Amino acid sequence: MSKKPEKRANTVSAWRPDQPYNALPLLPPTAALETHTILKQCILARAALAELKQAANLGGRHAASRYLKRLVELGVLKETTMGKDKLFIHPKLMRLLTQDSNEFTRYPTTR
Repeated sequence: MSKKPEKRANTVSAWRPDQPYNALPLLPPTAALETHTILKQCILARAALAELKQAANLGGRHAASRYLKRLVELGVLKETTMGKDKLFIHPKLMRLLTQDSNEFTRYPTTR
């Protein structure tokens, strides 16, 4: 005779949206989740990331706008408006991409 597996009592009841689940552990947890060394490194990494983010935003949109407008003045780019957006198109690149020939005239040198 083979033994039949015992039926275990289901300790997790089925989810019922009409009843709250109150068997959650209390906060804060009693066991340490991370060591103090790791937490200190997270704080330092966060500060370094904030510095990098600030350094990346030094130029901002205004500097990019100035460069784009200067390239339009030099004839490198062509400014086109589509709705509320401004597009800056590189006509020589567009010609190179759409024609079989790869010849183009140089830009005038300015200093």
